[in-house]
Amino acid sequence: MKRAGRHPIWNWVIHTPWVLAVIALLAVIVFFGSGAGNPLLSELLVSRLERVTGGKVELRALSIRWFAMRATIKGLVIHGREPAGTEPLFTAGEVQAGLRIDSFWAAGFL
Repeated sequence: MKRAGRHPIWNWVIHTPWVLAVIALLAVIVFFGSGAGNPLLSELLVSRLERVTGGKVELRALSIRWFAMRATIKGLVIHGREPAGTEPLFTAGEVQAGLRIDSFWAAGFL
């Protein structure tokens, strides 16, 4: 005797969005984890810094280590409204930033 249940198409409809979401998440992880997304992130960083400072921003290189949660920015120059031929507002040969999660419990994730 055949078991009564959902029509097979409903199983497909219910599970397809989850499968597509997992595939999309894996694609994003591979894209950014491989470093292919670094130019995109560099442009985003430059545009945000320009908007915040109101000046022109130059960035030579951006390196992100996702699993170590560290980012390294090389050759960061921020020009303000200084006259031509003078020192820029801010110059850094290398800037390192890290993220540390002390506790998932305190962050309110659960």
